[in-house]
Amino acid sequence: MMASASPEFIALCQSQVLLLTQALGATSTVVYLAEPSVNPVSPTLVPLVAYPDTAATWTSLNEILATMAGPDGALQADPQAGASNLLGTSEANPRSLDSEPLPAGQSPPKKPGDDVSPQADDTLDDTPLVLPIAHEGAILGVIVSTRPASPWGQAEYQQAERVANTLAIACVMDRRGQWLQRQFSQQQLTQANQSATFHDLLHQFRNPLTALQTFGKLMLKRMGTEDPNQTIAESIVRESRRLQDLAEHFDEAVAQGDEAFHPPGAMPPVAGLLPSRPEDLTFPSGNAGTEADDLSHPLGRTLAVVPGSITDVIVPLVQSAMALLPDRDLELVQDIPPDLPDVWLDPQAMREVMSNLLDNAIKYALPRSLIWVTAGVVQTINGELYQGIAVGDTGAGIPLEDQPHIFERHYRGVQADSDIPGTGLGLAIVQDLVQAMGGHIEVISPVQIDHWVNPVPAELTQGPGTLFMVWLRTV
Repeated sequence: MMASASPEFIALCQSQVLLLTQALGATSTVVYLAEPSVNPVSPTLVPLVAYPDTAATWTSLNEILATMAGPDGALQADPQAGASNLLGTSEANPRSLDSEPLPAGQSPPKKPGDDVSPQADDTLDDTPLVLPIAHEGAILGVIVSTRPASPWGQAEYQQAERVANTLAIACVMDRRGQWLQRQFSQQQLTQANQSATFHDLLHQFRNPLTALQTFGKLMLKRMGTEDPNQTIAESIVRESRRLQDLAEHFDEAVAQGDEAFHPPGAMPPVAGLLPSRPEDLTFPSGNAGTEADDLSHPLGRTLAVVPGSITDVIVPLVQSAMALLPDRDLELVQDIPPDLPDVWLDPQAMREVMSNLLDNAIKYALPRSLIWVTAGVVQTINGELYQGIAVGDTGAGIPLEDQPHIFERHYRGVQADSDIPGTGLGLAIVQDLVQAMGGHIEVISPVQIDHWVNPVPAELTQGPGTLFMVWLRTV
């Protein structure tokens, strides 16, 4: 069944049909639209708009449509010729477009083909003009206009053809608009379901997270200061707090989406589709920051970039990472001076940066590999001093062809074919956060190990290696 036409398209058809009927001196004009069909050559035609309302509709229009289209359903070069044959307007018939006027009072002769006619008997002697409503070769419908026995001139045909072209474009826009509306409604429904699921998962996530944090605090209270497991218990408490912070930001991001959410099927009024101010028609440059850009950060909020200590942020994370190494047969060395100058950073964002880099180094390192963290590297860029933090490993390295894409979202390069799970988001998140803090990050592979670690531990697995260098502005 044909998708219903919008009121706006029907109104346009009515106005165009009225103008065409009056301009051509026709007795009636009817617009037919084609319903979708398995056979594109012969879809069903349904009358949409008629003027006057009592205008007769033609039978056998499917045969007419078949003469307009080729075997593949595309519009022929001269669709009017085929349609005229079925409606009795062939060259042998005095009602053709180019025929001479009949003497006054003389009616056109009947012929056997005249059984294809309107349903109303009083229009049998009307001269039909049939035009396809087509766009890019696809027939969307036809216009049939009739008037008492009188030939149609070429100028009249061209005027009617312009109306048909206008209706064809409007019909395509109307159908695309309906398709977009269905997609929009489906997307809103999906968004509503996802929002409900996110809220449910967040609610269930908080309960075990709170319990985990409580267990970690209890362990710390029962341990002595000399207990070798104290670092592990501190890491449990610290990481549970990190998860709690992330859950809160996630909750805020979902809440913001809910505030901007409209019920499925809701469409803004026409006034809401138009710009209220001239400046609304302009687009911001790619470098201009906006509130929407701030909310797109991985933390789901605007970063609070303040002077801070690199050491205070990364040393606890390195200690937590070292607790994971024995089971992986890895070794980690660090060179983090305690008196480094402050840099511009967001503490939580910097923790996420270092956590991702350390997690990647541990996850992708080969057995008996070395991981190192070095701070205190300095460089000057455009007269501004930057502090560098390096996270490196002696693993398999990153192929040169992968390095230009390594910070793209969901890009994993050669690791996509490995058994190591991942989403390809970690380094993209790292780069977003570093740039939001006013810094930049670079990757180096292969790495000259002895330039960073001296002496190099014996009996380690030494591959090409990878080094990530994070640069932050010095205060």
